[in-house]
Amino acid sequence: MKSLHAFLWLTIVTLATAHAGTIVSVTGPTTHLDTGLPGDNVSIGSGTQLVGVEWTATQSYQSATIEALLLCVTCQFGSSPHTIDAYLSSAVGPATTAGQVIATSSVLQQFDASQTCTSNAGTFSSCAWITLFSDLNLAPGQYFLVLSGPAAFENEGWVGTNAPTTNTALGVTTDNLAYIANALNGSPNYAFPSGSTFKTFSGYNSQFQVNDSVPEPSTFLLLAGGILALTMTRIKRRQSHLG
Repeated sequence: MKSLHAFLWLTIVTLATAHAGTIVSVTGPTTHLDTGLPGDNVSIGSGTQLVGVEWTATQSYQSATIEALLLCVTCQFGSSPHTIDAYLSSAVGPATTAGQVIATSSVLQQFDASQTCTSNAGTFSSCAWITLFSDLNLAPGQYFLVLSGPAAFENEGWVGTNAPTTNTALGVTTDNLAYIANALNGSPNYAFPSGSTFKTFSGYNSQFQVNDSVPEPSTFLLLAGGILALTMTRIKRRQSHLG
């Protein structure tokens, strides 16, 4: 009986924390997409370039937050930060429709003196993890995150790495590819970035994090079932002693 109680409590604790924390994250030392060498970041703009990442989940999540590591060289020297546009969709490419865009946002780059990143122009304490989306309800499926910035966006943008540390929740995968659309690669659609034709690059990853803090409804049901089973076991045990 004690072993059954222990198993039920372990099940309850596991279910209660199953979706709290990281859904998918890709982090690592900064590198540049073009050279593949450590010490550089890839710029989002620099010729109006669009950059994206992908992940797939087999379960639903509630209250999800999406962040990206962005560099703002000009911020360190007192200039105004750039506005970054973010697009979350269930597909990318020319056949993508507006109905497949799940959420959009516009954010400003920020200055974080405690975070050091490097660019083509040198080393700067001017990158920061920026929250792009929060409180998202994500159903099972494939997701694409695409960022775009202004045309004059040299040496700044979405910080990347060619030595990623990838963490995923159970049932979540990422293809670990960089999705790029610019004048030389793919076919960018600046009016509808998710509808661009992207060229994918392996061995390079833009750094991002998708986190969740609330278990999905089915998890709560399983949790309640575990508690009920434990309670009934205790009641039957007490009744057998009284009988």
